[in-house]
Amino acid sequence: MNSEKLQAHIQTLEQKLKELIERCKTQQEIIQQLQEEQAQWQQKANNGVETPGNFSNKPEIGTIIVNEEQARALGSSIERYIKDIDKSIAYLEQRQ
Repeated sequence: MNSEKLQAHIQTLEQKLKELIERCKTQQEIIQQLQEEQAQWQQKANNGVETPGNFSNKPEIGTIIVNEEQARALGSSIERYIKDIDKSIAYLEQRQ
């Protein structure tokens, strides 16, 4: 490769890296928001506070989580997903 092609390739890679970093930051913000929301819901669950009753799709919500055991299982799954996302982000940050 001549130096012009190499420079163009480097610039393309730099741009893609900047885009990836920006996406990573956006994902981190989303994860932070979700973790805060999860903490709020967890606190409400621990306090025995029920979700508001004005949902128009109340039967659907009831079928998603029927009992406390299923709610805990769903919470555990979400926590695992968040941990996996955190690990992926940490890996990407190390690669920078």
